[in-house]
Amino acid sequence: MSMASSLARWKKKHGRVGFDVKFLYTTKDRGPKKGHEILFLNRLRKTFKILGDEGELKVYLTSSPFENVKVESFVKLKDATMPVMRRRISEDDLLEALGPVEERQYTVVYICGVPTMTDKFVEKARNAEGMDKRNVLFEKWW
Repeated sequence: MSMASSLARWKKKHGRVGFDVKFLYTTKDRGPKKGHEILFLNRLRKTFKILGDEGELKVYLTSSPFENVKVESFVKLKDATMPVMRRRISEDDLLEALGPVEERQYTVVYICGVPTMTDKFVEKARNAEGMDKRNVLFEKWW
């Protein structure tokens, strides 16, 4: 959250970030009317609104009766609704976020989460065609 907020402040001050920011966010599904209970979700929505065409936020909600159905749905926030995917982030989602193979040498990835997810996605990102392994950073929690 702090990195995304810093980029939004930079954009407000300078007019551009200068690169694309793709943010894949996953958390437990609290139900379609409880989006306001998801940590940072409204703040992320506002932050990526500031980033505009330089930012892309994708939200994945797990433990849902709709999980693994590849359809977009919405959650209700206090003052808006937000599109979400009710499934886990897939390896294909990660590869898509890394960008075109010919541009990946410039891509920097930061992965944070539970060890099983982090280990899986760090390995996938480091071994993705075109990636510089030194540009895959991570942090584990729990």
